[in-house]
Amino acid sequence: MSSLASSAGILIVDHDPYTLLGTAATLDLAGYACHCARDRQAAIKAAQTIALDLVICDVHLGGDSGLEVCRDLRRLPGMQDVPLMFVSA
Repeated sequence: MSSLASSAGILIVDHDPYTLLGTAATLDLAGYACHCARDRQAAIKAAQTIALDLVICDVHLGGDSGLEVCRDLRRLPGMQDVPLMFVSA
């Protein structure tokens, strides 16, 4: 495990609890600090309170668009340069 893995904070945003927990468990085993959000409000709250190095977001979040959620995240102070990765089933 590299020192990058032990210090990187990753926000995973997905409305499906199995995908969310499976992704978080896999990254956790690799040494990453994972934080989970199931909707827009939880993602924004997490981004406002946690230093993040990466956001992994589902394109479809139930009633919300993952693209719109990431646009909202980009507007937050300190989030302009955080990489975003989109996933979709």
